[in-house]
Amino acid sequence: KALYGANGDMEGGDWDWGENDPSVSGQVLRRAHNALGTPYVWGGEHPGGFDCSGLVQWAYRGAGVKLPRTAQEQSSVGFKIRDVSKMRAGDIVAFRRRDGGYHTGIYIGSGMFIHAPKRHSRVQVESLDSDWYSTHFIGARRVNMGSGDAAVAEASRIADEENAREEVQAAARNVCPSYSEDGVLQILKGIVSESGKQYRYIKYVLSVKKSHRPGVDF
Repeated sequence: KALYGANGDMEGGDWDWGENDPSVSGQVLRRAHNALGTPYVWGGEHPGGFDCSGLVQWAYRGAGVKLPRTAQEQSSVGFKIRDVSKMRAGDIVAFRRRDGGYHTGIYIGSGMFIHAPKRHSRVQVESLDSDWYSTHFIGARRVNMGSGDAAVAEASRIADEENAREEVQAAARNVCPSYSEDGVLQILKGIVSESGKQYRYIKYVLSVKKSHRPGVDF
């Protein structure tokens, strides 16, 4: 078997791409394998060109599993694999850049994953131990292979909560730069009734030990 390396050159490889695996995971791997060498295209989600989350979504869709479109949402879908040694081929691997952006790929086993890295590159296989990927890896996600709209909605909800949390943290730092050292940011969820209808709400409560500015009360 041959794989496309970082420069688009063919490199040897003998990973199991699920050729004899009839499961959904096997289908995901085979579809991802077919994408090897495809050019990176920002916003791409078909064999003419992929970006990272477009590749992941396309591979899963071919196996009958509906995933959200963005890398941030894919980083929240399913459930987290906390023990890296228990990752399985077909799991989603997620990374976060220093600028806050997300990146996703598909784990193929033996510490390797397939992904669409960046502009001017191609879909390729990479090691999780590579310098950049090892330091930006935030975990793997395992998707319920029978999931559909519910999984997409849940991932979107988690992404929305995370975005809101980051906005609150940024605002808090402007008022109280040292809050992260001695403060607690809590997320409170509940249901409120209004005009005969029920609404879900999320409240962010920042608590610190003492006020750090005159006239500022937390």
